[in-house]
Amino acid sequence: MTGLLLAATALVGVPATASAQGAPPADDRFEVSLLDRNITQGIRIETLPDGRVLLAERDGRLKLFKPATGTTVVAGQLATGVPGELGFVGLAAAPDFATSHHIYAHYVPTAPAYAVSRISRVSRFTLTGDTLDLASEKPIYNVQHPAYAGGGHSAGDLEFAPNGDLYIATGDNTGCCASFGYPPMDERPGQIANDAQATSANTNNPNGKILRIHPRSEPGATVGEGSTYDIPAGNLFTGAEDGGGKTLREIYAMGLRNPFTIGDATSSGELWFADYGPDATLADATRGPAGHVSMIRTTKPANFGWPYCYVPGQPYGDWDYVAGASRGFYDCGNLVNNSPNNLTPAAGTFVNPGLLDIPDNTARTMWWTYSAGSPTTPFEDLFGGGAMAGPKYTYDASNPSTSKFPAWFDGRYFFFDWTTDWVATAAFNGDGSVKDHEFFLPVHTFVKPMDMQFGADGALYVLAYGNGWGANNDDTGLYRVTYAAGNRRPTVKAKADKDSGGTPLTVSFDATGSTDPDGDALTYSWDWTNDGTADATGVTASHTYTTAGQYVARLTVTDANGATSIQNFPITVGNTRPVVKIVSPADGTPRALGQPLTFKVAVSDAEDGTKADCTKIAVTLSLGHNSHAHPDVTVNPGADCTATVTPDRDSAHNGNLYLFTVLEATYTDLGNGDAPALTATDAAEYSPPTQATNVYPLGEGTGLYTGQTFMQGPGHWFMFRNYDLATIGAIRMSISSRGSGGTMEVRADSPTGPLITSVVMPDTKPAASLQRIYQVQTALLDARKPQGAHDLYFVTKWTNPAEHGPNDPFPEIFFNTFTLVPYAASVETPGTVGGTVPATLSLALSGPATFAPFQPGVAKEYTATSEATVTSSAGDATLSVSDPGRLTNGAFSLPQPLRVELGTAQWTAPVANAKVPITFKQAIGANDALRTGTYSRTVTFTLSTTSP
Repeated sequence: MTGLLLAATALVGVPATASAQGAPPADDRFEVSLLDRNITQGIRIETLPDGRVLLAERDGRLKLFKPATGTTVVAGQLATGVPGELGFVGLAAAPDFATSHHIYAHYVPTAPAYAVSRISRVSRFTLTGDTLDLASEKPIYNVQHPAYAGGGHSAGDLEFAPNGDLYIATGDNTGCCASFGYPPMDERPGQIANDAQATSANTNNPNGKILRIHPRSEPGATVGEGSTYDIPAGNLFTGAEDGGGKTLREIYAMGLRNPFTIGDATSSGELWFADYGPDATLADATRGPAGHVSMIRTTKPANFGWPYCYVPGQPYGDWDYVAGASRGFYDCGNLVNNSPNNLTPAAGTFVNPGLLDIPDNTARTMWWTYSAGSPTTPFEDLFGGGAMAGPKYTYDASNPSTSKFPAWFDGRYFFFDWTTDWVATAAFNGDGSVKDHEFFLPVHTFVKPMDMQFGADGALYVLAYGNGWGANNDDTGLYRVTYAAGNRRPTVKAKADKDSGGTPLTVSFDATGSTDPDGDALTYSWDWTNDGTADATGVTASHTYTTAGQYVARLTVTDANGATSIQNFPITVGNTRPVVKIVSPADGTPRALGQPLTFKVAVSDAEDGTKADCTKIAVTLSLGHNSHAHPDVTVNPGADCTATVTPDRDSAHNGNLYLFTVLEATYTDLGNGDAPALTATDAAEYSPPTQATNVYPLGEGTGLYTGQTFMQGPGHWFMFRNYDLATIGAIRMSISSRGSGGTMEVRADSPTGPLITSVVMPDTKPAASLQRIYQVQTALLDARKPQGAHDLYFVTKWTNPAEHGPNDPFPEIFFNTFTLVPYAASVETPGTVGGTVPATLSLALSGPATFAPFQPGVAKEYTATSEATVTSSAGDATLSVSDPGRLTNGAFSLPQPLRVELGTAQWTAPVANAKVPITFKQAIGANDALRTGTYSRTVTFTLSTTSP
């Protein structure tokens, strides 16, 4: 068979959506106003016909911004679980909201528990005034996640078409990285959690899809088709394929990894959405292309290929996980899903059998990868790893709003990247091909833009998540972007010296940072309680609150032509925000994965006093990956304010990846009478001391050649985030240089930031271009070392720039790894007559270590021992061990990592024939699949010194 004849060609026959001719409007015609910053993990927004804006926070709060007062209220709190990346993840207002007041929420109900049901629910609620009527809930659709899913790659967005069709986005719920960042398709027994063929490519599974249903106006009591919803005609499957029972009629689009956002839907079935892609940072000759993300605009139901195909014309390899080799590449025009996890899934996995022959791949509309300028995409100026879909703008000349976007944007689609913060728009030709794309408002950065929608006023509302991994990010915010054809509104930039405190509370306000883009004189009006009455004027002011409670102070700035801008300040009187701090290790301290991490926290609260104890702090350990983090475990410290966790790779994050550890401490106080409870957080990030540079998160002029970091000229750079060098005495760099005259600099926070150290790169004399002979160069740190955590930028330059012209060939630089070497104070020893001691570093191992035979089906930790003999004439010496990884038996690897413990690891004086016990520990789980044979691995031990 050649597969079902259901494949669609995306965008063919799409009516033309012509944009206005000419250059886009100038950036200085747009005004960005901050509406609210008191946001905790904001996920979705929804603009309402009356101008209000709904905002969903992941842990279940539904907030409502009221433009009439400029304030935000909590409309309701859903009883929401937050497993993994799930929670309150979808929000949409019914097309008839103006009369029905219905909104739809996609969330994880706390009952039944997600760990049992693996269900997230789409429900209808009624918004009565400013309050969410929780008793009005009508469950509409249950998204059945796989039994093994922990809540990662779960998407969740909702989008209505004007005719009432509801689109629901779901992720593949499959591990990302056990396949080294390439598509997960592990068909071995027990590995269904690492096989997206069970979800995205399964025609009978709701995960990795865009679903389309039509909610009933009067839902029945039982969730399901014909009771709470109907299925519109024209979805991807009828349900009768191959005799029936192997297709899900709700599916509109399949073959998706994590379609996190849907931006626009029409009654005719046109859909605009974004999809995340694989995590591999470089292409592989047998596995396929590097990771890309994409935008999709389609007018028909279709299969978009994941996990077989993603970048048009570049299929993925059919990887044999047993043999550890490729069986060739997939035929995107003839897709067959013969995975046993699709045809005969194991009982209890919540995965139903799907079709063998599945719809053929439909090409994606736009795609890009981690760095700009990639030859793998025609959209070379786009870059990042977090594609997000924004709205389509429709210009309405009859709209009386003076803030609406101009006609130039008519018919243009907004899209953006969560990891690199840019926003863009695209226009399309009549045949559906991309006509052009333009960056939008590059002069303004929305930090981690999460969602955006146009309001009834024609203004763009933007939700920014902000930098950070959880609650209360400083640069989170809800923003309103307006267009001004004539006089522009003032830009408000004001601050308050405090936002909480005891009674009475005196707060000083300062608006001296406010400006007017047209140069007009400004006046300032302060309303201390947001009751509509001006209480003070002037660019600065202060007020004493004498009664406990929660207030909103409001500043109105007016220009000479009467245009106004507003900024609100939430003030809590009678309760002081607590202070929580991760005391140690300091943020940015280098810490290796797989090693126990003992942390200490502290909390203080003016009102709670001794009741504010450390045991009530929730500390979440997350595994950071690229520019996001996966929550792992939450612990409460003991009475001594300490606890120990072990950050490590999980089964989804093996291979060569940019990984780090994140700790986030959160404390909510007890409140105080009429003053509500307040929450404080602190976060710290720890990266490994040794990094393979080819996983660098950001760079310019730097690329990968056959998997290694390649720097081709002066001024090229790459960076790694957040290192505190307080304990570091040197940076050891493994570099290959074909040619001399180059220097590698290490700078803080930017390619031109303060110089930390540098090393001249000698010619390592590879025989030919693009060959590599690495030498380790050590750069010592000195008084230039900055204090605190900083990003490290590795920058190439000419050693003597004056000696070189712009056309001189720069040495070919390959950069393999860098290691931050701990600083150790030198030890002074009185010298005596009698001879010299040659520099000596000697390391010998007693022999291989052997575990007792592993017993399948039995949970047990095995121990094996060896011994190292160390001799060092150096002033200090450090014995270290490489990441031990996992024991392997041919193509099989143990599910759990090998651990290595050293009896002694550091010496601060010379030592001779010191015996160091080495203990190897291997945990075997009761459900770990073991292959007959011998498991082994070579582990590298290194004896090093910073003072030979």
